[in-house]
Amino acid sequence: MLKIGKAALAAASVALLAVPATAQDEEEPRTTWRVLLIDVADDGMGRWQEIVMDHIIPAQEAAGVPVAQLHWIAANDDWEMIVLNEMPRGMAAFDTHANPERAALFAALVEQEGSEEAVEALFDELNSLEVKTKSFFTHSHP
Repeated sequence: MLKIGKAALAAASVALLAVPATAQDEEEPRTTWRVLLIDVADDGMGRWQEIVMDHIIPAQEAAGVPVAQLHWIAANDDWEMIVLNEMPRGMAAFDTHANPERAALFAALVEQEGSEEAVEALFDELNSLEVKTKSFFTHSHP
């Protein structure tokens, strides 16, 4: 009787372990986002928006990378903006040595702005307008 019980328990364990693999194969793919909170300098919001909307977003479109979503925050003393960036390769996009999205965006910006120096100056200005930032990473849960 003990041998039958052990055999049944072993069979049930194997069946139980097989279920998550099957369910995982059928799961919808997740979408990963970088959520960036930004506090913009008091007199810098107009220029910040101009840089993002007139320079960065067109370069994202030209590079074929996901375009940032901008969300203005109302009634909050800590943050003015939320910028959502989809990370099409998920957490693999953390690779800073060979990030194809970053390389494509930089190349599109250089083409658009005329030189690497102009792109660096644009980002220096953008960064000078940001008092503080905070990043979060999240993904969908199908």
